[in-house]
Amino acid sequence: GSTIELGSTVFSGIATNLRPGSVLRDPRLRAGLAALLDPLAITSVFGGSVARTPVSPLSWGWTALPDAKTGVDYATSLFKSVKWKKGATGWLLPGGAAASLEILTLPASAHPADAAVAAQAAAAWTAFGIPTGVTELSPVDLTSRLASGTFQLAVLNVDVGLDPDLYPLLGSAAVLSGGNIVGIQLKELDTLLNTARQPASLEDREKALAAVQRWCAANNYLLPIRFLARELLVAPRLTGVAPLLVQEPETHLRDVLSFRLAAQ
Repeated sequence: GSTIELGSTVFSGIATNLRPGSVLRDPRLRAGLAALLDPLAITSVFGGSVARTPVSPLSWGWTALPDAKTGVDYATSLFKSVKWKKGATGWLLPGGAAASLEILTLPASAHPADAAVAAQAAAAWTAFGIPTGVTELSPVDLTSRLASGTFQLAVLNVDVGLDPDLYPLLGSAAVLSGGNIVGIQLKELDTLLNTARQPASLEDREKALAAVQRWCAANNYLLPIRFLARELLVAPRLTGVAPLLVQEPETHLRDVLSFRLAAQ
């Protein structure tokens, strides 16, 4: 047989803690960290597609965005622009203290893709001059750390869906219930998120969601890695049937017909 890779709306990225006292509150720092990552290396091993924002290309609301800038030189310029200094042993915070980071993730034995994301980021950032450790936690402990806001960075997977609503992830009101993982509280962002979830014409909703995606790409609250993919094992006698996204009733009928014909 063979495998067919099916796309999904499950976003995988690295959540950043932006609560008061966090060293990553300036978006230039997060852009610098993202510039050092290599999502393509993750997808080449674990499948899926490289993400730009938490909205899947499978969604009606997805919008194309310019490629993000990458590279050590670009990251260096961003860190220097916020008064970080490169010392003999690594980067120093504006106050003079040595910078270091910690990434939380699930155990590699059960979640190898998440652990690989954390390991790659830690290696890249350490090589850049920011010592970064990886801490593997059980699902219960990781959830507790995220809910309490006691973390710096954490590998995150969330199914955003075909009709994406990012308010539960980033809306300020959700902070009270722990739903806003990154701890961001911005009225301007709340307005964008609320506008994108309101009933409206398709054209207006596309514009509203495009504005949210541009905001996410510019601020990197969630450092994007990939959209997970699922593999479907098919028999060698099955040919000519490609993955099909079911969106309209007639699409569903064509899909069912394909399977019925394949069974003959």
